Amino acid sequence: MLDPATLADGYGMSAEERAELLDVIKEVTDVERAEIAARLEGGDAASVKAFQAHGGWAPWDRLQTWLADQRATFLAALVR
Repeated sequence: MLDPATLADGYGMSAEERAELLDVIKEVTDVERAEIAARLEGGDAASVKAFQAHGGWAPWDRLQTWLADQRATFLAALVR
């Protein structure tokens, strides 16, 4: 697995940017989830089929829970 600090180093991120990165990741996953929900509510057949084939909201819930649970670990790795 890629070390978060290596990723941040590669982009030349400042300490402030590193601290904000986890909030950006959360925002991206929240926005993407909202976009998927909108497609489902709109009845897009391909989206509904793919959503159901990939386990519905369960994978999203696991990802968001995992990110929240690992936040302190990622932050420590990013700002060391």
